[in-house]
Amino acid sequence: MLMSARHTGGFTLVELLIAVSLIAIMTGAAIPSFTGYIKNQNARQAQEQLRSDLRSVQTRALIGAGSTGTTKYWGIKITTDNADSYYFFKSDNNDSAACTNAATSDKSSKFPGDIVIHNGPSAGNFWCIFFSYSDGTPNMIKNGNSVAVTSPVSLGLTSDTGNKCSYITLNSVGLVTKSTLNNQACEI
Repeated sequence: MLMSARHTGGFTLVELLIAVSLIAIMTGAAIPSFTGYIKNQNARQAQEQLRSDLRSVQTRALIGAGSTGTTKYWGIKITTDNADSYYFFKSDNNDSAACTNAATSDKSSKFPGDIVIHNGPSAGNFWCIFFSYSDGTPNMIKNGNSVAVTSPVSLGLTSDTGNKCSYITLNSVGLVTKSTLNNQACEI
């Protein structure tokens, strides 16, 4: 009597190899998308951090925090192009000398991932945003000169020199906004 062997359950080796191959292909396709998602989230987090700190510094100015009688401004100082953090300070003036010589009090948190401020190589050594104690209005000093307060602060990856920056802007009365337009040219 001859008994036939019946396959009653389980997977064959070929079926397992096909399933593992499909999982590897789908994972390989998902990793670049996930990496892009992480970069975008880091950029958004950096935008929110900078917006929050600008508002905080403006609030310090409006309430006169740390006033010594001659102090008239609170500010943020960006010390280099591709900076991953910045400094807070108070000052008697809001000019290039005050920006260059500002005694910084605290350093911001480092931006997440490889996010930096692209303020361009023409920005010189220092870039400052001052907020007035009297009314909170901003003044920007860049490359030793006062610039339009609506000049954007661009945020991007350290490797970005093309079209991958997001922006934080101020209006003439100091309202902090963020650009929802990503993938714009980084300031160079």
